[in-house]
Amino acid sequence: IQDIKDLEYQIDKIIDQKDNNLLCLNSDCQNKKCKFHRVCFNDNEEKYEYEIIKKEELKEELSKIRYPLYFLDFESYSSIYPRFVGEVPYDKHVFMYVLLCQKSENEPLEKYVYIAKDNINDYRFDLFNSLTEYINPQGTIIVYNESFEKGRIKEAANLFPQIRDKLLMLNDNILDLLVVLRGHKNN
Repeated sequence: IQDIKDLEYQIDKIIDQKDNNLLCLNSDCQNKKCKFHRVCFNDNEEKYEYEIIKKEELKEELSKIRYPLYFLDFESYSSIYPRFVGEVPYDKHVFMYVLLCQKSENEPLEKYVYIAKDNINDYRFDLFNSLTEYINPQGTIIVYNESFEKGRIKEAANLFPQIRDKLLMLNDNILDLLVVLRGHKNN
């Protein structure tokens, strides 16, 4: 997927597909109603359709997207022992992010990566500060499972008051693809 138009095209293609060979990829649900795929088979091997994506709701969510687009993913680890100021046992310590940016519809993606130089020093401030420098607060930040990214950003905002406002502004612009594809937040 190269841009948001390509994403819309791919979703339309999936929604409009009426292929008898499209089976649920989850082997546990071949013989029961599958809530993740459009075409399934019941116990009698009869095909039935199950609406997993509500096209109008999806288009409404996609209409909220504003350029520049940012695709963000954090990597973290947990430690039984707090290693740095502000940590407690089993905290998620962010040591890396990958940020893809598309400034406008026809521009290519730019890639930004931050990886902590070692596991001895605390690089969290540098990591989150650099993130605020790359992201234009007017754009949309797209993630998959917003609770993780939002949680780490909120923790960093509490830990680093000097960049708190910038970080919390990021959380206001996050769009969760998981929510978009499932159709609502309570699924």
